[in-house]
Amino acid sequence: MERVVIAVIPYTHKYTIELVRLSLPYLSNSLKLLDHILKITRQVAFQKKLPLYSVDLAEAFLPLYPESWYLQVNLFWFYISSDDYDKAINLANKLKKKSQTIDLKMFSQSLLFNGSLRSSKWNDIPSICQEYKHLIREFIEQNPQDIHPLVRENLLTVMNPISYYEDNPKENRPLLSHIGSFFQTTYKEMLGFQEESFDKPREDNPDKKLKIGYISQSLKSHPVGFLSRWTINYHNREQFDIHLYMVSQPVDEITQQWFSNPADKIYHATADSLATYRKIKEDNIDILVDLDSGTGAIVAPVIALKPAPIQVNWLGFDGSGLPAVDYLLADPYVLPENAQEYYQEKIWRLPDAFVAVDGFEIAVPTLRREDLGINNDAVIYLSSQTAIKRNPAMIRLQMQILKSVPNSYFLIQGVADDNSLWDLFCQIAAEVGVETNRIKMLPIYQTETYRANLAIADVVLDTYPFNGGTTTLETLWMGIPLVVKVGQQWSSRNGYTLMMNAGITEGIAWSDEEYVQWGIKLGLDKNLREEVRWKLRKSRHTSPLWNAKQFTRDLETAYQQMWNIYCQS
Repeated sequence: MERVVIAVIPYTHKYTIELVRLSLPYLSNSLKLLDHILKITRQVAFQKKLPLYSVDLAEAFLPLYPESWYLQVNLFWFYISSDDYDKAINLANKLKKKSQTIDLKMFSQSLLFNGSLRSSKWNDIPSICQEYKHLIREFIEQNPQDIHPLVRENLLTVMNPISYYEDNPKENRPLLSHIGSFFQTTYKEMLGFQEESFDKPREDNPDKKLKIGYISQSLKSHPVGFLSRWTINYHNREQFDIHLYMVSQPVDEITQQWFSNPADKIYHATADSLATYRKIKEDNIDILVDLDSGTGAIVAPVIALKPAPIQVNWLGFDGSGLPAVDYLLADPYVLPENAQEYYQEKIWRLPDAFVAVDGFEIAVPTLRREDLGINNDAVIYLSSQTAIKRNPAMIRLQMQILKSVPNSYFLIQGVADDNSLWDLFCQIAAEVGVETNRIKMLPIYQTETYRANLAIADVVLDTYPFNGGTTTLETLWMGIPLVVKVGQQWSSRNGYTLMMNAGITEGIAWSDEEYVQWGIKLGLDKNLREEVRWKLRKSRHTSPLWNAKQFTRDLETAYQQMWNIYCQS
């Protein structure tokens, strides 16, 4: 019966679920079956985009595996993906109540934190965050040696939800460094790993042809893929061998078009970190660049084993906190001048931006003012972010801007059919005195169409303490004025560095008051908006932000300098 069930569960039909329920009395709770369930449900939910089937399938198997954290945590994320936030939060609370050890207490609290952020339950967040940070400190203090494997796999992402709520890197980065050190040490001990020494290169050969490895699970239709593709294609192949390590990722059109040809070698890796480590060692990679940084729970174990003499975090997120990472790529703006004081990684600042692209593909726009009931003279504000970035303090500032600019509207992009977020906007709008008919939620569009539809906006209002990254680049490429509040952490300074490198200072705010002032000024002053648009159009031909070829040369110079430092050490 087990073989029959394994054979049929990939078929996403209601009768499959019914068959599973009828088969339960005849099945044993084998690990083989559980592994297959986890694999299939993740594929269906996240690759085929059918989370409701994964919910039904996971719920059907729960009676067979009532104590499986893996199955229940997967179910939590399936609930999130299907917008069933109440069930997700109820499950997180259930797991929290049954947690007896510090590792599971911390992990279940992270689920509760994530679920509350995504369901816009911001009134609960202050107490959740306070308890969560207390549990993280307790975990670090206890230094437990026996932790649940699921917790170990996700350790390096434990600090991520905090960055959506507060901007406090001086306190939070050292916590992540402790977590990173703990993960690296205990992961090696778990594997019985013996670190292999590197053959030191001859110091008189600093100009050798370097082997650069890029490792990621996101070299596809994903922000990391969209932003890194230019650099991969522009590398000087006479001076650098380029190796790509694609870890547990599907191959899509972006992968085939942008990453299949420019690399000297491509390795499609599984989640087996030891096998990927050995492959990188076998390839004699000189510099290994983790493109996912703090977001890649599958990539991080490979980095922790130190397969290359020089290892770098770049692009996907802030630094991962692993001691095995030598450098974090930044620029003059994305981290404060004193950031090295609280970073374990050595911050390597590139001369201009920490990222550059040659542009974005744009489709035909499908969104018109008349479709939204908005007249041609109205001022349209737009915000394109997911619910997790919608801090209510910033929503309040955005509503204050809307109230101060007559005949203006606010469009919300990126969170279609999110009733909890809509309720939050309506509540704050009522408190500020803004009519809710001036706020409109847009549907989700295909990527190229979404970019084209940005043109409907007069001004884009960014989020804080977690700015937009790729969305900000797309906004600037489309020539739309932007208002962004600058903070201290990496994720609250993305908008700042991208605007500075596009040659724009109009809209950069260092306080709540400035944010509102810029929003009002850009809304009321059409001439100022046109001036900013003209600057952005002109910047396409002059700005380092839109010169990926020069960026790649600067990056290659950094790699060569890193190698020289290593040779001389």
